[in-house]
Amino acid sequence: MGDVNITVESKGSSGNPKMDEANNRNLTAQLEVMMDQKISEWAANAMRPGGMLRKAGARPS
Repeated sequence: MGDVNITVESKGSSGNPKMDEANNRNLTAQLEVMMDQKISEWAANAMRPGGMLRKAGARPS
């Protein structure tokens, strides 16, 4: 599976391009952490008995 690109737009500006760029990098890093946490949470739930990633009839290790 390849990369997934997500476009996020924020409106408004501080009037300082360097501050805006730093803010955009910070928001990107925060979004990346939140997405990673949600995907990890989903995967953990999906691997539980009855979950989508659990093999039917598999016994816990």
